[in-house]
Amino acid sequence: MIRRPTTEIDPLRSSQDSDQGKRNLRIAWVAVALIPIGFGAIQVIGPLIAEALGYDPAGFVPYWVGLVGWLATVPVFVLLPAAVAIRYGLRARRQGREAGYIAALIGGTIGGFFLFVFIASMIGHLLGIE
Repeated sequence: MIRRPTTEIDPLRSSQDSDQGKRNLRIAWVAVALIPIGFGAIQVIGPLIAEALGYDPAGFVPYWVGLVGWLATVPVFVLLPAAVAIRYGLRARRQGREAGYIAALIGGTIGGFFLFVFIASMIGHLLGIE
């Protein structure tokens, strides 16, 4: 005879999961809200990096300077909040907060868009398409 484990519902645990899901959902939405702020920071910091490297941001800037600026700002200010939104949004969804899926979807879409634009611009530059 195979004995199957019985599952008992622990009211304290379900309440704890609900609180944890609420916390994870809040973290996901805060991360989504930080993405536009990070984008604004990129617009300010990018030209400052070009200027620090000795180039006039309003004039011609070599591609490698833009690459340095991108690599110094986008992963921190856009991709990190997008990854946090995905991680905590999906975690909140597993814990019963369906809105976590929306936060994860928004974070993933924005993060994927930035990666796509970066890769497309790199390929275009390598092929000589400006």
